[in-house]
Amino acid sequence: MLKRSPSLVILCALAAGLLLGGLSVVAAVDQPWLGLRLVATEQSETALEPRLAVTGVAAEGPAAAAGVTAGMHLQAIADGQGRQLTLRAEDLLEEPDFLPTYEAIVDLLARQDLAAGILAHDWVQLSLIDPEGEPQTVWLAPAPMRPIGQLPALFWVQIVTGVGAMLIGGWVLALRQDDRGAMMFALSAPTLAVSAFCSAIYGTRELALDGGLFRVLAALNHWGALGFGVAMIALFLVYPRRLVPDIVPGILAVAMTALWVLDTARLLPAPAMGIHLPVMIEMIVILALIGVQWRLNRRDPRARAGLRWLGLSVALGAGVFVSAMAVPLVFGGEQLMSQGLAFGFFLLIYIGIALGVRRYRLFELDEWAFRVMFYTLGAMLLLVLDGALILVIGLDQGPSLGLSLIAVGFGYLPLRDLLWRRMVLRRRMPDHELFRRVIEVAFTATPVERAARWRDLIRSLFDPLTLAPSQTAVAVAVARDDGVLLLLPAAADAPALAIGYPWRGRGLFGPAHLQLARELTQLMAHADEGRAAYERGASEERHRIARDLHDDVGARLLTGLHKPDLPQTRQVIRSAMADIRTIAAGLARGAMPLGRVIADLRHETGGRLEAAGLTLDWPLDDGADDEVMLDYPVYRNLFGALREIISNVIRHAQATSVRVEIGMSDGWLRLVVCDDGIGLDIAASEAGASEAGAAGSGGLGLGNLARRVTELGGVLRFPETSRGTQVALDLPLCHPARRTLGVSDTTRNRT
Repeated sequence: MLKRSPSLVILCALAAGLLLGGLSVVAAVDQPWLGLRLVATEQSETALEPRLAVTGVAAEGPAAAAGVTAGMHLQAIADGQGRQLTLRAEDLLEEPDFLPTYEAIVDLLARQDLAAGILAHDWVQLSLIDPEGEPQTVWLAPAPMRPIGQLPALFWVQIVTGVGAMLIGGWVLALRQDDRGAMMFALSAPTLAVSAFCSAIYGTRELALDGGLFRVLAALNHWGALGFGVAMIALFLVYPRRLVPDIVPGILAVAMTALWVLDTARLLPAPAMGIHLPVMIEMIVILALIGVQWRLNRRDPRARAGLRWLGLSVALGAGVFVSAMAVPLVFGGEQLMSQGLAFGFFLLIYIGIALGVRRYRLFELDEWAFRVMFYTLGAMLLLVLDGALILVIGLDQGPSLGLSLIAVGFGYLPLRDLLWRRMVLRRRMPDHELFRRVIEVAFTATPVERAARWRDLIRSLFDPLTLAPSQTAVAVAVARDDGVLLLLPAAADAPALAIGYPWRGRGLFGPAHLQLARELTQLMAHADEGRAAYERGASEERHRIARDLHDDVGARLLTGLHKPDLPQTRQVIRSAMADIRTIAAGLARGAMPLGRVIADLRHETGGRLEAAGLTLDWPLDDGADDEVMLDYPVYRNLFGALREIISNVIRHAQATSVRVEIGMSDGWLRLVVCDDGIGLDIAASEAGASEAGAAGSGGLGLGNLARRVTELGGVLRFPETSRGTQVALDLPLCHPARRTLGVSDTTRNRT
């Protein structure tokens, strides 16, 4: 099969529908017009013939100018050449095949032909009876054409039905040009359109229509009605599951054509056998095939979902028409509603198909089908508006095109976007609400609660009929079973989930929903990582505080218990209190400015050395930058390291003075402490510090000192000096964990 562009096929189908509808309008208005609205009345007591009641008179019509008013009864019409027709109730019959015999139909068409010939004259005589029962005769000149505004609402119902059927049938065919089911459905559209257009012309005539035209239109109406039934039977023979070979729909079409020829030639016993009985049988077969397909597809939920919607649409749309029109006439009764109104129910079928494509992906059409339809309609609307402005209003091409673009841009496009969101995306939760819900899930206290909230979020988004752990693990969200099932990876302490039948079984998962699920699970994974990092940081902080309290404060207080004299005990307690102040400051303030840290170190070190009888040489202008913030682990270990060095000097160096220098360079903090004491064995000190850093202990406090420096990724050195001991520390300004996250060493946490 030669495939065409979907947009081209849709445009051709819509253009054909509009062309046929336009020809129907032309045929309906190209008739002589009296300006009357007539209805049939019962046999009166004073008249031998039934009369036609005048229920309305057009204000600008010929009848109003001749003095005809509502409430009168029209008895007969005549022309100036002696032809006269006494009117009957069946002259207003909406459909000829409502009559019981072919002879009655032939008589009706002959009367219609005579009435049309009379109305075609320049002057027509109307025989009327006024509301008081007095006979009146008036002459009037029928208008050559019926104003388009005088066409009744039932006419437009049938025109819209035909055009809508052509559009949706062409849409389905355009997007599934190689699918038998779509082809059978598309074939039903022109048959229904022909039937509806023909019925609209003769079923809403004012009084009469040319008999020859009437006969052709009635025959085409029968062909369309029978053809629609055959197309629907063929549809359910091949969709969702093929039941018969391809030749069977062709055989049905041949049989229908033969029956139509016999009916048109009036070779059947009665009109009902040519149209009403076959239509009723077709409806019974359609319902039976729906039941068969339902039975055969009982293990295919996607096919059943689509069949339920398609079958319901056909049963409701065609079923109402057949029940109201064909069934009563087959059993000798009268139709239950106007044929024009009954045709409106056929439009329900095609609207149902459009909704079925959206909800159940009928004929395997997806969201892109709506994109094609929306853009095609936009292009058609632009052309129609442009042509209307040129032909009706008389604008030039330039202004008309500009106005059309404005109308489409500001009118149709927002409406298209609204329909797309409502009909296809179906997501009602805004982005900010979705983000808030994800964060709430991620930071819920316990894993059980997190998993429960994650499932609640999924239910809020997709409203599925089933939500259960999946036996299939997936790395990203995937759709299965043609959109019936969506598999989600494990997230938020919940296992992998299988989501079935979204929106309470009223739809399927499409690409837009799959993309949403993937973005949602990715966002949830990032939130989980953030929560895990936060918990790791909190755990590390708790362990650090516990270690500081145990190793520093606890060790000092334990040492103080064993000091023999009170001054030494007090000194230990002061050191422990200093450690507590540092820990408390870290908990309360977090990062501290470098200048403040140096000032506190200078104050504390000076007090300790003064109490021990040593002098401190610490330059005040040390280049400290208050804009540089030190993380708590950095300044905490800096305090501890300097305290350890000063303690060693006081206890072991036998020095009289200490010099401290501190400065910054390229994101590093350098601390140098020199004393004028007896000095140390540098090689032994460096080896001891190295072993202590590995073992976590060492003499002269080198274990603690090395541990603190190592934790920060710093360097501990003992430079050679001519007198005393020199200890140099190089510490990074930024904690290693912060550097891992990419935080700058020199420009972080500015205040």
